[in-house]
Amino acid sequence: DEFIRLMFRAFCEDVDALEDAETAKKAVSSNTPARVLGLCTLLRAVVAKLGFKIEKRAPAILSVCVAAAAGDSIVEDEELDEDDDDQDDSPAKQKRRRVAALQCLRDLLERFAASQVLREMDLVARLWTPLSDHLAALSRGGADGTPALLKVVAVCCRSDALRSIVDERCVAALAGCCPRSSFALEEVCHLLIIEDDAKLETHSSLIIKALGGQLSKGTHTQLQRRCLSALARVGRLAADGAWRLTESDADELIGCLCARLKTVGSAHDT
Repeated sequence: DEFIRLMFRAFCEDVDALEDAETAKKAVSSNTPARVLGLCTLLRAVVAKLGFKIEKRAPAILSVCVAAAAGDSIVEDEELDEDDDDQDDSPAKQKRRRVAALQCLRDLLERFAASQVLREMDLVARLWTPLSDHLAALSRGGADGTPALLKVVAVCCRSDALRSIVDERCVAALAGCCPRSSFALEEVCHLLIIEDDAKLETHSSLIIKALGGQLSKGTHTQLQRRCLSALARVGRLAADGAWRLTESDADELIGCLCARLKTVGSAHDT
């Protein structure tokens, strides 16, 4: 515990106070971008190396990481300019700080998913509310690749202990990214296959198109086979009346499934 206090000393003298979201936000804003980046990088290493020895400090670490990730303006990859590095708080530096904070947050949630310390926190309010603007940006499509925030959402989707905190904002981010991100599509498939899909109906159009687009390439990869299972699940939900699809979405779904039947039939014929 003394090591943790020493590590935070230059950042904030009262480590216990950092458990409060507003205190952590003030501490992040009052320190230089380089110091915040360095602290987030160090915290990630500490979570990995010390594990449950720092469990009681998880709320303070979470507060700092969320404050560091949420405090920056939303910056897309294509907006970054190498010359920005000369500026004290350039978009490039903002991005690095945010990514470091989100990576630490992902590791923290993964390590302490079942911890009583985290269960006692209102994680929906502490995580998604400060990051809501960034989640909204992802729901509009985000950038290519796998944004760090999407990996935080994925950890919660995969954890039985954390899945209940995956709210509409998280689902919208996954659905918005799945047409361009195989990582997001994998998580959508996971939610469909384990039948935790109530929040996905609103985004059925995007999901059906993304699943169909992946299946148009074949069923050779594990992701493509999972997409087929997920699409079959969507078909069952629609047939049972659990999901109400528009006429165009229903046509898209039927077209995707019929195309797979034709492919299977051709394979048997040969």
